[in-house]
Amino acid sequence: MRSAVAAFLPSDIREVTPELARKIRQAGFVGVTGAFGDPFTLRDSELDRARETLAEAGVRLAQYVPQYEAFVHPDESCRRRGIRTLLEVFRVAARLEASTVYLRPGSLNLKGQWTPHPQNRSQQTFERLVRSLKEVCPVAQSLSLCLAIEGHTVSPLPTPERVRSLLERVGSPALRFNVDPVNFVDSLESAYETRPLLNRLFDMLGPFTVAAHVKDVGVQDHLVLHIEERPPGHGHLDFQTFIRRFESCCPEGYFIVEHLNEEQIGPAKKFLDGELERAGVQWKEDAAT
Repeated sequence: MRSAVAAFLPSDIREVTPELARKIRQAGFVGVTGAFGDPFTLRDSELDRARETLAEAGVRLAQYVPQYEAFVHPDESCRRRGIRTLLEVFRVAARLEASTVYLRPGSLNLKGQWTPHPQNRSQQTFERLVRSLKEVCPVAQSLSLCLAIEGHTVSPLPTPERVRSLLERVGSPALRFNVDPVNFVDSLESAYETRPLLNRLFDMLGPFTVAAHVKDVGVQDHLVLHIEERPPGHGHLDFQTFIRRFESCCPEGYFIVEHLNEEQIGPAKKFLDGELERAGVQWKEDAAT
């Protein structure tokens, strides 16, 4: 497994400098995630320069994380715009030689693709997701791209079983899974004792897993139920199980720390270094090719 971080890269591709690339590598990461604004405006020469600048420092774009409209929306014009943008994203990601392209299953809530809606988990929404992915996957496959779709309890992919069903229905070798265990925590039981959920995820989806998002999970001291993500080492996630299961099924993949500010990144990396040592796993110190 390889270390990566969702930080550092600017939205302006012209600001990817040798100094910034060295900063990422010096922080202990061989991979980084990001996106560069409107994909329709990005020139091949800009993409080539950014890719080469990162590579010279020993860093690869571990995951391209684009913005696009939800392609599960019942408004066909909205769905088509999402697909059209994503197809242009594929051009960009291929030029950047991104290890994976991150996909969100989307939401019918226009406030954001990770927001709840009463119809997100309906069969009709799931069928639109299948239809949209069947449209885009042949293009991704023709460009040798790996699409990493993620699930979440509030999304059209709320369970490992639903994700597995999607992957089998679409049936494309280009479509794979981005594992983020915290996204599937939906109860006090699964928040406080995460090992059963982790094993369920990897038993069901290990053969499809190509990347991981890394964070921790906790429960707030409030009325009703408030589950929150936390920096690694500040919650209840069983990192030993997470690390061993990911290394077993995806030894070449990127283990991507996300949703942290720069001050939190160093302590998170130090914590993960210790957890890998305890698990008897070593970071691969080269960027994947």
